[in-house]
Amino acid sequence: MGRRPLERIPFTLSLRTQLVLVTSALIALAIVVTSLVAISALRAQMVHQLDDEMKANSANLLSLVSNNSQHPVQEATLGSYHVYLLDEHGNTLYALSPDTSSRDEPQVTGWTADKVRKNNGVGTTVNSVEGSKDWRLLPMTLNNDTSVNGVHATSMVVALPLEQTNQVVALVGVLTFAFGLATLASAIAMTWVIVTRTFEPLARVEQTAAKIAKGDLSQRIEDYNPGNEIGSLATSLNTMLAQIETSFNAQAKSEAKMRQFVGDASHELRTPW
Repeated sequence: MGRRPLERIPFTLSLRTQLVLVTSALIALAIVVTSLVAISALRAQMVHQLDDEMKANSANLLSLVSNNSQHPVQEATLGSYHVYLLDEHGNTLYALSPDTSSRDEPQVTGWTADKVRKNNGVGTTVNSVEGSKDWRLLPMTLNNDTSVNGVHATSMVVALPLEQTNQVVALVGVLTFAFGLATLASAIAMTWVIVTRTFEPLARVEQTAAKIAKGDLSQRIEDYNPGNEIGSLATSLNTMLAQIETSFNAQAKSEAKMRQFVGDASHELRTPW
């Protein structure tokens, strides 16, 4: 059977480098996931606050629109609110905005009475009629007492721009990205130091093993804490080396005795009686 594809790939990186890379990748993944979750939660919370704000001010806005449908309204009274009264077909009967000269308005077409009834009091995000600004829109069903110029208004739509929310989220995203990079760099440096210090005894074991491979059986591995893997490995290797050295010494003594015996026998054979 042939070797599996992964087994044919030559790994030229050291084990220390591989550990640092894997650890760094996991830390980076954790930072990215945590940042995305935090930013999404922040945006959702800010949008929810906008919905609550529009709901809390809906009664005042309706009163303002009903009482001033024939009169101009001060911009300071509205703040950033855009208010629309719609008929049952979704046509705009009356619109009130802080800046009547601006063409950057939320998209409110298509909000029929049935659609508003199904989404009554539920905020949704819409685009601008012109431009790229996003808006948070809150549709609400009105009672039968609301009318504009004799035309019955079935729905009111309140909208607030999401520009400030998006700016805050973007700023938090930039800060989170910068903090994440700094954290990742620090984590990589700390991981490299820790792994290097952890693998230092193994490097010494490797150096000692290289000397032994060259024939110096007197070498011994430095004693380490026997409670960890490196200490256990060092103890086992030192025991094995002692046994090998004893065996080689015994063999050398046996060979010396054999040579002495052969020499004595040769001498006896050459000596005449």
